[in-house]
Amino acid sequence: MNNPTVLPGQASIFDELDAHDDDTAWWAQAWAAAEAEAASGRVFAAYDLCTRHGVPDPESVNRWGALFTKLRAAGVIDRYDYAPSGRPTVRGSAASRWRGTYRYRTAAGTTTGDAA
Repeated sequence: MNNPTVLPGQASIFDELDAHDDDTAWWAQAWAAAEAEAASGRVFAAYDLCTRHGVPDPESVNRWGALFTKLRAAGVIDRYDYAPSGRPTVRGSAASRWRGTYRYRTAAGTTTGDAA
């Protein structure tokens, strides 16, 4: 797998993905899209990765949870809040919304005038 930009300690996450997942292309695209959202400082949800970055839905919806769990463990994102999902097929069910960690946004240079 061609790893997206990583912070210290993230390489093992990609190694684990390589060893346990056959769909590394989806993981790479979804991870890169989430990194872009995290670096932007915007609050985002899984559906935003689809609409803003063209990430297709995974074969199993459980992959979204795994993706965000790994991003959080890597220090890329923190849960921001819950809000009605923008995904048309779920009729406004609650969805987690995420934001890049202060550390990640600082590394990306997007924290000017921003509070942690």
